[in-house]
Order: sequence, then C-alpha cells, then structure tokens
Amino acid sequence: MRVRILALASLFTAISAHAAAPQTFSEAKKVAWKLYAPQSTEFYCGCKYTGNRVDLKACGYVPRKNANRAARIEWEHIVPAWQIGHQRQCWQSGG
Repeated sequence: MRVRILALASLFTAISAHAAAPQTFSEAKKVAWKLYAPQSTEFYCGCKYTGNRVDLKACGYVPRKNANRAARIEWEHIVPAWQIGHQRQCWQSGG
C-alpha cells in the first residue's frame, strides 16, 4: 500500500514539475530572461550586461546608429541568425 501511495505521489510531483511551454511571445521573452540573464554575456558581440543594459564601452563596441538601442538587451533578437543557420547546407552553399 505504501509503495502505491509513494508511486502515485511521485507521479503527481513529476507531472506538476513539468512546466508548460510559453503560449505567447511575451511569455517566451520572460522565460528567455530567466534562462539567460545569469549568463551576463551578450550573444552577438560578447559584451557583458547587467539587468537589461549592455556595457558597450567595456568591450570597445561603437554602434553605427542608435546607441541607446544598442545598449539594451532585446530578447526577441537573442539568437543570432548565424547560430540558427550555419550548419544548414543552404547556408554553407550561399543559397
């Protein structure tokens, strides 16, 4: 009897521990923040960031256009296109 109760309790714990996937873009950005914020290194240029602000001067990056926009993390642009496509044949072939 105890084994059944323990098995049932384990099952409910495992089910409740499995988080549902984000349903909206806004939810996905919040999940991305929780996952990647502790890393504190920007994917594109390797600059360090704190909160949502990139320390551009510390890594010598000079933006061509909007410095304010360049200095903030935009989670919708978190993964560089190169990381998504560089292993695909069409990327390697230039097509």
